[in-house]
Amino acid sequence: MKESYVYVGFFLTIPSEFARECLPRANRKIKLWDPQGKSWDVNYVYNSQRSVGAFSGGWGKFAVGNNLETFDICVFELISKDNIKVHIYRVIPEISPFLPGPGRK
Repeated sequence: MKESYVYVGFFLTIPSEFARECLPRANRKIKLWDPQGKSWDVNYVYNSQRSVGAFSGGWGKFAVGNNLETFDICVFELISKDNIKVHIYRVIPEISPFLPGPGRK
């Protein structure tokens, strides 16, 4: 994972070959399934002129909710065109959720 995927921007570009061959050629909601079996609705956006796709709205909640870090590896297993199981391989074996410090909410 790049910093822009998990900390700022929360916009995950999908490799163009995977998007063209496996995902819808239209904008829609896609359900991501995390390793614990929880589903997350994510906006999939498709650029037909460039034949590329990306996850936008909802991806940030998935990234934060699953404590994704820069350099973590996510493997996307296509279940159907609207359902993707995400396998997460962490750069740091032990993770802890973000806890705001004093004065931050």
